[in-house]
Amino acid sequence: MRRRMFWSLIGIALLLGGCATVDTAAVKSKTEGKNLVVVSTVDSKLNLLWVGTTVFNIEQQVADKPEWKLPELFNQQVLKRLKDSGRLMRVAASTATTGDRNEIVRTNAPLADLALVLSNGVIGDPVYQTNQVMRGLGVFQRSALGLKANSLPHAVIKAELIDLRTAETVATYTTKSFEFQAYSLGSGANIESDKAEMVQQSLTRLTDKASDELVKAFGFQ
Repeated sequence: MRRRMFWSLIGIALLLGGCATVDTAAVKSKTEGKNLVVVSTVDSKLNLLWVGTTVFNIEQQVADKPEWKLPELFNQQVLKRLKDSGRLMRVAASTATTGDRNEIVRTNAPLADLALVLSNGVIGDPVYQTNQVMRGLGVFQRSALGLKANSLPHAVIKAELIDLRTAETVATYTTKSFEFQAYSLGSGANIESDKAEMVQQSLTRLTDKASDELVKAFGFQ
């Protein structure tokens, strides 16, 4: 119990530490009273990674779970929090589905002042300090010498705030939201059937956590 609490505190510290990477004063001056569109390429594919004792014990898999509706939840939560901030004149979801920066600017410049572009992010292993990474939505799991460790469901989302008038980046931020859960990946880095509901519930919570983290990091709350 103490060990889990210790690692949970580490996770919280990482989340709080990440918020200092954005110049919130600069973001505020660029966004006050402006129109913003949210462009998202976050998809329903879960990145599953099981890291064993050596590099020969790494297993990974991509599992598509559109029925869990995680990207939709995340996008809705970001939109709601931005609207609730009261800083922006108008917030809307863009119909653009491409991640191409030039296309995003060309398509959305006639419609808004700013674009918040959401995509799968990448961070280094924040807990076990392996040379592997967490990517987008998914589960990272560590084991050593046959011992099963906790799994880390995660929501790692990159956000880039773009000034559509100049095509310049105002700020970028990558969420670092994760939870500690019971061992959940089986051979081949597949979600074990009796853990699927736990993983879904955890990732559902994490979309909310990540959207809150993101909006706070940009100084909207």
